[in-house]
Amino acid sequence: MKLQIGTNFKFSKLVKRIDKLTNRHIERTKTHIVNTAKRTIDMKKLQKLADRTIDNRKKGRGWGGAKVAPTSDDTPLKHTGRLYRSLKSTKEGIEGMDYGLRHQFGKGVPERKFLPIDGDKQTPEVVKFQKKLKQRLIKDINKAMKK
Repeated sequence: MKLQIGTNFKFSKLVKRIDKLTNRHIERTKTHIVNTAKRTIDMKKLQKLADRTIDNRKKGRGWGGAKVAPTSDDTPLKHTGRLYRSLKSTKEGIEGMDYGLRHQFGKGVPERKFLPIDGDKQTPEVVKFQKKLKQRLIKDINKAMKK
C-alpha cells in the first residue's frame, strides 16, 4: 500500500504576493488611524476649550493673536480646519500639521489625544481594529497560497 500526501497551497505563490499583501495592510492601518483621529475630533470627546479660547474664536483671534475668521464652533482642534485637513495617509506614513503632536502630548497646550495611538497604550478601538486586521491578513495569506 502506498500513501500519498498532497497539498492545496503553494508557498511560492505567497512569496510572489507577500509584498503587495503587507503594503495593502499597512495602507489600511494608516487610513484607519487618520479616519479615527478625524472622527475623534468630530465627536467632541476631547478636553473642552477654555472660556477665553471660545471668546477668542468668536472675536476672530487665532493662536498667537493671528487674525482668523470668527466662529462660534467650540470643537477642539478644529478652529481653522488646518490640522483636520492636514491629516493624511502618505507613502511614508501619516502626516499632519506639526502642532498636532503638541496637542496629542500636551506640550505647552492642554493634552488632547486625538490620535488613537499613545505609546505602548492601546485604545479599545485600536485593539478591536488590530484583531479585525489580523483576521483579514490571515484570510488574505490563505487566499494567496491556494493552488
